[in-house]
Amino acid sequence: MPTFEDKTAFAERLKFAMKRAPEKLKGGTELALPFNLRHRGEHPVSPQTVHKWLSAHTIPTDDKLQTLAEWFKVRPALAALRAAAGWRGARGAEAACA
Repeated sequence: MPTFEDKTAFAERLKFAMKRAPEKLKGGTELALPFNLRHRGEHPVSPQTVHKWLSAHTIPTDDKLQTLAEWFKVRPALAALRAAAGWRGARGAEAACA
């Protein structure tokens, strides 16, 4: 299960990626719609879900992480960490800028 530190680190990296993006996204509402247009999964995200990512309450699932990583041109990092720890929870992954 991701720790508070994992969630906080993800939130900070996501905020940084949003600032770097050409769209200069500022919040959950501004991120949710373009995310859903890019995401190939069956479940779209709401602005409330993105707010939970940005406020370090939750971390996106792997499929959503992959969409974020491709969009912001970053690497998914927490998936490897979770695999190494043997954690297979329903939530979780992190985009690391590197």
